[in-house]
Amino acid sequence: MREIGQRIRQLRLERGWSAAFLGQLSSLDGNHILRIERGEVSPGTETLARIAEAFNRPASVLLGERRPTLQEEPKTLPGFYVQAGSGADFDDMGHPSGKGDFEIVPPAYINDPNAYALRVKGLSMAPLIREGSVVIVSPKLAAQNGDIVVARLSNGDVTLKFYYRKGDVVDLRAINPMESIRVHASEVQWVRKVVWVKP
Repeated sequence: MREIGQRIRQLRLERGWSAAFLGQLSSLDGNHILRIERGEVSPGTETLARIAEAFNRPASVLLGERRPTLQEEPKTLPGFYVQAGSGADFDDMGHPSGKGDFEIVPPAYINDPNAYALRVKGLSMAPLIREGSVVIVSPKLAAQNGDIVVARLSNGDVTLKFYYRKGDVVDLRAINPMESIRVHASEVQWVRKVVWVKP
């Protein structure tokens, strides 16, 4: 039980996440996460699945599966400065244009060759994701309800929000409710899943 908690803590700290942030991503209480990490409670199957999903890893990693090793030459991803609503330079498939404004070495588990980083400008997701935070986006992964995503609307605006879709209605929810957006699905050009956040 203690080993699972230590693995969760290690993965959380590698990403620079607080227990509260991991709790938000996994729909669990941050204090419960800390109790799991300290070995005070044993996580059930559903809890492990939620935490693993937040890390974008299989639950078997939390149970002790051998972790992938880093390559000798770390791969870097291009990073882009983007202000929400700016209509940043993205192609129709959701890939940023250009070579990037900075480079970042991603965690070893991110294996999408088309992944890219964005430096957040704006406060709609604060305090979870603050202005200046870096997020890594994986175009190959489909967004599910509750995921943090980068989305482009038909008016060209680009936004970072929690994603929820029910039928033809897409809710892009911010922590600041005044900045949440509800649109018809036809008004969303693309949605890309955020797989890593460095607050």
